[in-house]
Amino acid sequence: MSNAPFGIIEQPGRSRLLLLCDHASWAVPASLHHLGLDVRILSSHHGWDIGALDVASQLSGRLAAPLIYTRCSRLVIDCNRPLGHRDLIRSSMNGDIIPGNQHLSDEERRNRIRSYFDPYHQAVTAHLQGQLEVSPGVLTAAIHSFTPALGGMLRPWHIGITYHQRTPFIDCLFDYMGTSSDLVVGDNLPYPVTNEGDFTLPHHCSSSQTPSVLVEMRQDLLSSAASRRRISRLIGDALYYALNRADLQGWWKS
Repeated sequence: MSNAPFGIIEQPGRSRLLLLCDHASWAVPASLHHLGLDVRILSSHHGWDIGALDVASQLSGRLAAPLIYTRCSRLVIDCNRPLGHRDLIRSSMNGDIIPGNQHLSDEERRNRIRSYFDPYHQAVTAHLQGQLEVSPGVLTAAIHSFTPALGGMLRPWHIGITYHQRTPFIDCLFDYMGTSSDLVVGDNLPYPVTNEGDFTLPHHCSSSQTPSVLVEMRQDLLSSAASRRRISRLIGDALYYALNRADLQGWWKS
């Protein structure tokens, strides 16, 4: 993996939209020796959000919005988990142990946090503050993906619009996506954004009182480059529509 713990795709100008990808990579630093796991496991949905970075990168280009993304596997450290969460550094997965995460000392845990978690979130904070200095308001959109089934249960949603707080921006996204009759959109499904289970949006957006959304995409709809382009167009059009409505209705005026 790259030596940098996170990546940034900059765009010209100052967009009101900041894109994030918390689970963008399945890479593991060489010093951690693949955590003792087979590459097939790391590159599966256990190690990252399949397809999310490709879609997020396309959205960055379509909407001229900066994108900040992680460069290590969520199994090294999950950058969307609170520091006290049991899955911040998972010791097991579906009942199977993760050898490289067994019996970590306090100093080893702190090193993971200092090396990968903190730099990513410091970059998000700096970018968000920079945008807020020149714009009356900013929207943060985190891009994730989810498995078609969990625990033997099929998940019918094509896209999930999930959030920490319901805002007019969220309503606008649902209004736009509701125009597609064949699209099943989850309302805070498959996962709601919570203080207990999530870190990124509650930490960065609640404190700054900026609207935010977490967009979940079903992974079987991201299996080809063409399908990822279709999903990025749909999500990009919805975000563009909602951003324009936000400007027209003055949601971000102080």
